[in-house]
Amino acid sequence: MSSPIERSKTVGSSGLQTVSRAAEVLAAFLLREEWGVSMLSRHLGYSKSMVHRIATTLAHHGLLEFDARTSNYRIGPLIGALAQNGLREQQLIAIARPFLAEACAITAETVSLAELDGNEGLCIDFAESPQAMKMTFYRGEKFALNAGAIGKGLLAFQPDDFIERYIGSAVFERYTENTILDADSLRAEIGRIRQTGVAFSDSEITPGAASVCVPVFETDGTACLVVAVSGPSSRFTKDRMHETAAMLKGLSARLSEAIGFQRSGKIERKALRAV
Repeated sequence: MSSPIERSKTVGSSGLQTVSRAAEVLAAFLLREEWGVSMLSRHLGYSKSMVHRIATTLAHHGLLEFDARTSNYRIGPLIGALAQNGLREQQLIAIARPFLAEACAITAETVSLAELDGNEGLCIDFAESPQAMKMTFYRGEKFALNAGAIGKGLLAFQPDDFIERYIGSAVFERYTENTILDADSLRAEIGRIRQTGVAFSDSEITPGAASVCVPVFETDGTACLVVAVSGPSSRFTKDRMHETAAMLKGLSARLSEAIGFQRSGKIERKALRAV
């Protein structure tokens, strides 16, 4: 292992040095479940006071946990929560991927899976169209909730208080002349999406691009996922829009069941209240 002096030379600023050292402290827990400050300082080659400051800060934010009985540190609850969240997303992707591939094969268009991430939509997986002219997405791509089928589809199936907070606090960006910027117009659009169970868009974010989107329910009956088919507007006639919507509704119902949603009893009632 390089010395602290050598390591510090590779880091450009004191702020980055602190982040780098904190990362080294966390990485040490791959070797042992618990560390005392003295042992950890010897292992890393840093002073006890520095290691103590870093460990205390990490513990304050839940990344580490201090055991007063042993005076040792161990991995904190936030690390576990982040790991569980990553595992959940991996499981969702593994379950959903065959469904995305199926919809892509049927439509020959790009199919995406997105989830709510704060006040934005987030693409977590996709199946890309085999056609030369197509819509492209990438994992981690963000979507505004006031424009486009994916964003509007995610927003529509959230609780009313979430929707009103979003409408009241968000600054709507204009992407094209079709972007919804008016609060009342957005509320009306949400009402239509809730009534039909489908969100449509045509050139609301990208000129010449169209999408059809439906919700996917999770095990507790919430709809924080959507699946969408997207492609050039020239290929999305009105009839094809509705045919794609019908196909997606059936596929979404099967996907919802695959991730554990049951259309009966308490969960069904909770889901109906949400929409």
